[in-house]
Amino acid sequence: MERKKLLGALKKIVIKVGTSTLTKEDGSLNIEKINRIVKEISLLNNEGYEVVLVTSGAVGAGMGTLNMSERPKTLTEKQAVAAVGQVALTHLYKDLFL
Repeated sequence: MERKKLLGALKKIVIKVGTSTLTKEDGSLNIEKINRIVKEISLLNNEGYEVVLVTSGAVGAGMGTLNMSERPKTLTEKQAVAAVGQVALTHLYKDLFL
């Protein structure tokens, strides 16, 4: 079905992307998949839609960046790993959206 027909009169689209979509099995960021998401968002934006990207995946991305094989268990560890992952995700999105 054509995108315009499917979306109808919508003006704003919220896209939520989870960790399993953003990362590979080894925990590293799935650059190819993220790039496809960015391209689709850019197309929607060019068609006049306001697009909001809500992304989780900071812990998963941080685990990949830090080469961790097990998820952190304590809140403090999760926050630290998420901080590392959020930086990685932000830089990647910045590079891909430019």
